[in-house]
Amino acid sequence: MVLAWEEDIWEPCPYYWTVDLDECVIKQTVQAALKLPDPCDIRYSAKGKLNKFYTVTSGGNDLIARVTLPIIPTWKTLSEVATLQWVRDNTSLPVPTILAYQANRRNAIGFEWLAMTKMPGRGLDDKEASTWRRTRFAAKEEIVRQIAVFCAATFKHQLLGIGNLFPDSLSPQDDLVGVGTLRPVTRTVQDQQAGRSLSFSSSVSRSTIRVQRIVSEESLSEDPADNENVLMGRYDTSKDWLLARLAVAENKARRRLLAARKAAEDDDDYDETEVNDEDLDDNSALHNCDIQKHLRTLEIISKLRNLLDNFFPPTQAPGHPKPTMIYREDIYGTYWDDFKEYELTQLRKLFLGEMMRLEHGWVEIYEAEASKRKKDFDLAVACCDDGLEVKTIRCWRKDVEERNEDALGLRERMNADELY
Repeated sequence: MVLAWEEDIWEPCPYYWTVDLDECVIKQTVQAALKLPDPCDIRYSAKGKLNKFYTVTSGGNDLIARVTLPIIPTWKTLSEVATLQWVRDNTSLPVPTILAYQANRRNAIGFEWLAMTKMPGRGLDDKEASTWRRTRFAAKEEIVRQIAVFCAATFKHQLLGIGNLFPDSLSPQDDLVGVGTLRPVTRTVQDQQAGRSLSFSSSVSRSTIRVQRIVSEESLSEDPADNENVLMGRYDTSKDWLLARLAVAENKARRRLLAARKAAEDDDDYDETEVNDEDLDDNSALHNCDIQKHLRTLEIISKLRNLLDNFFPPTQAPGHPKPTMIYREDIYGTYWDDFKEYELTQLRKLFLGEMMRLEHGWVEIYEAEASKRKKDFDLAVACCDDGLEVKTIRCWRKDVEERNEDALGLRERMNADELY
């Protein structure tokens, strides 16, 4: 076993590594694939939810080796490679070049891996480096302008359907897909001073990109059991995509309800017919709370499913996928610390102003009342199993069912709740 799941409602990443990676084997694998000259060294760099990153140095040049957990095996790696290629071909966003990758575990490392060029810079949310506070506001404005240019480029190259990107010539069974080569380069003094990234040549094959099944973690449960009997796309419409997400949420809620009832059955003093917590001891009250919480989640899922046509009425014949507008809420998110709120407010205005200048059609869709309603519904699906948001979602849903046009939207309600 190479990974395990751990149920924890407060932990966003319940899976974890159960083996230690051998850095020497990683170095040897990458070195052999790219024919890197000696001396060749490797050092651990960082880790994310699913990945571990290593810096491989050869001939004074650095590249990044990434090893990933087998979550949605093969498909995830192939999609990441294709997505980076699509971004490089269709936008001006600086992204690393994939030099080599293997989309299966039939290798000495024992995991899927890829090697890519190393990009300069650091994350704006790097709290240890205090990057946000150290970055001048003018530089933040320039970053937002670059994001706007990227969003405008993706709008001009809209894809059909909802899913992940994959190479048209998909070959998940290949033992080693896309072997690249490192071309020795000479760094000039100007390069060193500017911190420019080194250039590598790669023989990773280029191919037509198309939308296929979903592998996005945000759309699926971390536990494969929750994804059983759920179609993974491609989805032709937003309605199809949301129905799949509701099915995953329902599977998760039913699994948790079953576990809660099993725990209650093991408690001889518990009686599910007793719904008044005041009449229950502490253990029984806890069981009752868990069971009622999962029942409420299932009720919300059922109600949302019934409301889908209200938010996403049929507009096209089946089998004809609609264009996909790529948009992320990150720049509007609330995950940054409170002291950043003033700057973020100004940057939001700048972003929308840039999008108005670059791609007016994007802004029309974003600001349309129908889009706001659809984003509210998407938020309800995303949070339908969040115990902290259940009450807010139920109140919003009730106003929708009663056609209360003066009622606040779901996002407005959640933002208002955060103020108190």
